[in-house]
Amino acid sequence: MIRNELPLFPLPNVVLFPDVILPLHIFEPRYRLMVDEALQTHKKIGMVLLKKGWEQNYEQNPDIFDVGCMGQIVGHERLEDGRFNILLKGVNRFSVDRIVVPAPYRQAKVALLEDRVEDLSEEDQDKTKRNIAEASAAIPEYFVYNKMRLGRAPVDFSAPLPTVIDTLAYYLAIDPYDKQPILEETIVGRRAQLLYEKMISLLQLKNVLGNSGHAGGDPDLN
Repeated sequence: MIRNELPLFPLPNVVLFPDVILPLHIFEPRYRLMVDEALQTHKKIGMVLLKKGWEQNYEQNPDIFDVGCMGQIVGHERLEDGRFNILLKGVNRFSVDRIVVPAPYRQAKVALLEDRVEDLSEEDQDKTKRNIAEASAAIPEYFVYNKMRLGRAPVDFSAPLPTVIDTLAYYLAIDPYDKQPILEETIVGRRAQLLYEKMISLLQLKNVLGNSGHAGGDPDLN
């Protein structure tokens, strides 16, 4: 298992997944410093989700989930007042071993987590992709891609199954705390099932709202 040291960027409303691009506006002084130092070195940041109750201790170090996603800075704009706009591409899941530097921003020793696909044959993977594609096609309004409704799922279904799952999970309009278990699951077959269940729940909600005469869905990215 590969171990790395990463700066951590905890947020309460974002779950990053591998193979997707996350735009971020960096304005807090401690995270401006984090981005500046990352740009001078490895250009990597570890995105983690804050646990509920973070509001009471945000200026310090509120609790975070142990599994996050390492991102690579693939684009950045340094503004005159010191803020940044960056594009972060998800690279790899990781688990936090321990915090090695607590301030001004957290830096952690992390272990990279690899996908496990041995539970699925190639035929099983193709079938899983078909099931996921059918479910996503039934709820296009519950996906947001660059904040524009495209009327389709924002993924190429010819991509490898883990990429399909992670991309759909990232753009699916569900609560971040519902995305976190999908991020944490390294067994691809189980991860696919978690995503499929979320999409079926949204389809059922859509049908209920449709039958009651209400428009379904008000999706927003993450």
